[in-house]
Amino acid sequence: MLKILLTLLVLQTLSAHAQVDTTKGRHILVLPVFARAKETGWAYGFAGVSTFSLSKYDTITKTSQLYAAAVYTTQKQLFVGTLGKLYFAKNNYILDGELSYRDYPEKFWGLGNKAPDSAMEIYRFRQYYFFGHLMKQVKKNFYLGIRAQVQDLVKITYDDGGIFDQQNVKGRKPYKTVGAGVSVTYDSRNDAFASTKGTFLQLQLQNFNKAIGSDFQFNSFLLDFRKYCSVFKNKVFAFQVHYLLNDGNQVPLRSLALFGGTNSIRGFYKGRYRGKQDYYVQSEYRMPVYGRFGAVVFSGLGDVADNVSDYSLHSLKYSVGGGFRFAINKSNRLNIRLDFALGKDGNKGLYLDVGEAF
Repeated sequence: MLKILLTLLVLQTLSAHAQVDTTKGRHILVLPVFARAKETGWAYGFAGVSTFSLSKYDTITKTSQLYAAAVYTTQKQLFVGTLGKLYFAKNNYILDGELSYRDYPEKFWGLGNKAPDSAMEIYRFRQYYFFGHLMKQVKKNFYLGIRAQVQDLVKITYDDGGIFDQQNVKGRKPYKTVGAGVSVTYDSRNDAFASTKGTFLQLQLQNFNKAIGSDFQFNSFLLDFRKYCSVFKNKVFAFQVHYLLNDGNQVPLRSLALFGGTNSIRGFYKGRYRGKQDYYVQSEYRMPVYGRFGAVVFSGLGDVADNVSDYSLHSLKYSVGGGFRFAINKSNRLNIRLDFALGKDGNKGLYLDVGEAF
């Protein structure tokens, strides 16, 4: 959600309302937000973003980013939080994290890859969330990391007798998940916002365990592979493979894989399909048009399931689409993107966002 809301921040950098500290290479924006998304309706509030470098003495260190927002929507959703990614000198350390509070109504169609449109209902949750991910470069472009995550659901409400009750969804009452894990990362991308070449591969393994305070016990494994290639003149082909597996019989509602959203298989409401595991493959062809303007075409396919045997060609979901780009910061390749996507079974979405989908 926050990335969508930051769209208005970046748009405002075109005006004199932005505060920019150019003497230190730091860009700081604190501005009102008015935005709209499929999952939120109209949103309004205040948000801030800062982009900067933690090293003044080399050209290797990537741009760091910090975000903060307090936003309320016409769907009666509240978000207050801060998140960001810090690159230390020569990228020897990378720190990624989030601290947030959400009070949300959210659509729910049930579990599995065959949940029908007619099953849709609304549930509401209040959640405190924290995660931190510290990575250390051990060889060029190669990182080892440690992760920690806490998710505290202090309130969940839903209609009695609905799909929550019928499917006996785990996590229907307030609960907490606490997890810790490790990561292995290879990252040779040439840019933090919009890579034109390089490879990103990350493997994560986390354990959620009652011994460290979690109400549910399970393991989570993530594979994220991305490849960027320059083709022809100033054109880029981007490709991503994603696989998430939650292993165990105690995977609660808010830890399930969520299909769709702003950055994966656009055109589907994020969480339209939910399961213990999901996979998707998506690609994007990015091309300049004129000056700061560019265009893209993209496609993707994937699915969710509880077990590998639940996947089938018949249930496979897909989406295709295209969009426009406007470079708000050419040196950092930071783009505003406007995308429209069409998905299987009439799903569709219009997205106004900051930065590339992947």
